[in-house]
Amino acid sequence: MPSIVITSGHNSGSSFLLVAGENLIGRNPECTVRLSDPWISRVHARVVSEGGVHRLHDVQSHNGTFVNHNRISEHDLRHNDMLQFGKTTAKFLEDELDGVTRESSDGILNARETVLRNIRELQQELSTEGPEKAAAAAALLSPVRRQLRVLNEIGKVLTKGLDLDKALKSIMDLVIANVKAQRGYLLLIDRDGVLKPSIARHRDPAHTPTVEISKTIINTALNERVAIMTVNAQEDLRFRESKSIIAHAITSCLCVPLWLEDRVLGVIVLDANMLEHTFTEEDLDISTAVGYQIALAIEQYRLQDRIREEEEKRRALLRHFSPDVAGLLMSSVELDTDPLEVGLREVTVLFADIQGFTTFSENLSPMEMANLLNGYFKFMSETIFREDGTLDKFIGDAVMAIFGAPYQHEDDPVRAIRCALRMYHDLQEYNASRPGGIPLKIRIGVNTGMVVAGNFGSLQRMEYSVLGDSVNVASRLQAIADPGQILIGRTTFDRARGRFFFRTLGAKPVKGKSQEVEVFEVLQRLPEDRTGVIQ
Repeated sequence: MPSIVITSGHNSGSSFLLVAGENLIGRNPECTVRLSDPWISRVHARVVSEGGVHRLHDVQSHNGTFVNHNRISEHDLRHNDMLQFGKTTAKFLEDELDGVTRESSDGILNARETVLRNIRELQQELSTEGPEKAAAAAALLSPVRRQLRVLNEIGKVLTKGLDLDKALKSIMDLVIANVKAQRGYLLLIDRDGVLKPSIARHRDPAHTPTVEISKTIINTALNERVAIMTVNAQEDLRFRESKSIIAHAITSCLCVPLWLEDRVLGVIVLDANMLEHTFTEEDLDISTAVGYQIALAIEQYRLQDRIREEEEKRRALLRHFSPDVAGLLMSSVELDTDPLEVGLREVTVLFADIQGFTTFSENLSPMEMANLLNGYFKFMSETIFREDGTLDKFIGDAVMAIFGAPYQHEDDPVRAIRCALRMYHDLQEYNASRPGGIPLKIRIGVNTGMVVAGNFGSLQRMEYSVLGDSVNVASRLQAIADPGQILIGRTTFDRARGRFFFRTLGAKPVKGKSQEVEVFEVLQRLPEDRTGVIQ
C-alpha cells in the first residue's frame, strides 16, 4: 500500500497510508496527511491515487510543493521520491515502508533512525541571558538550532507573567538582536480593522525610533499573506517606485504578517542598513517563526483578558441576580437587544423591613450590628434568588426585590408571594441559630404594576433598578403591615388568586396616595375564623 513517511519536521517519524482516490495534505484536521508545520497551508497539496498512478497536485500553497528539490504544480510520484511541504520533508513509498516492517507502519522508524539526546545539555545549549548574548550564541548554531534558541528565549519571556506590552517589547528586542536589524516595528489591527503602530524598538536601547514604515511593503505582505525579505528595497523592482521607501531610506527589510489560522492580527517590520547587514533567508525564517509565536501570545493574552472581563461582569451581576439569570445576561451579549436597557414593563415589587431595628440596634456595637445584618441579608438574598428574583437594593435594614425584570415569567406575582412566605420560614431558622439573641421580626409588602426598569446612573456607576408608582405602593404596603404580615395590592391578588389563601382587608389609606388602596393579606396558615378568607 502506498504511503508518505515524514523524514524531518514537526511530524518526523510519522507515516501516512494513502487510500484510493483523493488524499489531502495540510494542517486541516480533515486532511489524510495532517501536518502541524506552520509553514504549510491548511490544504497544501493532494495526492490522487487511481489505477496504480499516484499524482501529487499543489493546491496553490504559499510556500510551494517540491519533488526531488523541484517545485511542482503536479507530478506523478515514483517510489522513493523525496517530497517537501513547507519545512517538512518526506519520502513517497509505493509499497512497503523502506526499513520498517508492515506491522510497525504506524509511524515508528527503525532503530538506526532513533536519536537519544540529553535534555539538560540541550537546555544549556539553548539557554542564554539577554537578547544580545542570545544573538551572539545563536550565530554559532545551525539554522534549526538558531530558531530553537530564539523560540526558547521567547518561551521564557512569556512565562514571566509580564503584561502584553512588556512581553512584546522583549520579544521584539530578541528578534532585532538575532537578525541584526537596526529597527523593528510591531503593528496590530484594532477592533475597527485599522492597522496601527503598537511598538517601535531600536537596536540601541537609548534610541527611540520614529515610526518610518513603507506602506507599500506592508500592503504587499498583508494582501498576499506572504513574509517578505528584500536585500535592497530601493532596488527591488516591486518597491523601488514607492516614495515611502525612498523617503525613509529603507534598504534591507523584513516584513512578516502575524497570522493565526486564517486570520492576520498585524505585522512585524524589521529594517537594516545594507552597509552593516543584509538580511538572509535564515533571518526570514526566524522572523516568520517569531511572528507566529507573537500571534499566539496576543491571542492568549486577549483570551485571558476576555475571561477576566467576563468574570468581573459575572461577579457584578451576581450582586443583583440569581446565578441562572446572571448566566442568561452573560449570554445575551450576542443578542441585538440589551435586557438591561431602560424600558416599560410589568413587575412585582417586594419590600421587607425589620420592625424596630433602629431601637433594636442601639444595644449593639457597630461590629455586632454589621454581623447581624450580613447574616440576615445573606439568607434573604438566597431566598430571592431561589425564585429567580432580582435583588434591587438594601435600604438600611430593608430589602427591595423585583420579580419580572430583567426577565419575565408568567407567574412573577406567585413567585414574589412564595418568596415572602419563605422569608418568614427562613427568618425563624435564622433566629433559632442565634441563641440568646433578640428575635428579628419583619413585615412585607408586595405590589404588581407597570414600572420603568433598566440601568440607571452615570458612566462611573450604573445600577439596575425600577421606578414608578407601583414601587412606591409596595413600600407603603410594607410600612402599614404588622410584624409577620404580608400585604399585597389588588393586581398581585388578581394574578395569584387560586394559589394561596388571602384575607381581604378593604381599602386602606397609604402615604403619598390621594386615593385609598385595596389591600389583601396573604395567610401563612388558615385561621379558625375564616371571615373574609379568599382562595
